Amino acid sequence: MLKPVKFAIAMALPLVFSCGILAQNQTVVYAKVFSVQSLSGIVQDEAGKPIRGAKVEELTDGWKATLSVVLTDEKGFFLIQTHQRHTLHYLRFTMPNFNPVLIKVRASRWARKKSLSISLPVAN
Repeated sequence: MLKPVKFAIAMALPLVFSCGILAQNQTVVYAKVFSVQSLSGIVQDEAGKPIRGAKVEELTDGWKATLSVVLTDEKGFFLIQTHQRHTLHYLRFTMPNFNPVLIKVRASRWARKKSLSISLPVAN
């Protein structure tokens, strides 16, 4: 016979996983190429509130391997230093409890927009 503590744990585990308390992420991939003057900007939630500590990664073509990583500050701001202009940059934005966002960015001093404004959707 199972001891009461082991029995309670054995009964509770299936409930934890079947209730869906773990958020499921759906990656958001933007088809359009963003054009900005620098690889910088603000990461916010869907309500427009800045997200502190979001991970912003610059990756190789097709979002395959990480080249550099920065975290957003208390105002949701990030800056990735790059000397490669007019090339296509692949960025990934992640934060626990939010869906990851993948975008392609072309940095050019002639771009109309100075920086990015990225909204992370809450995970379901």
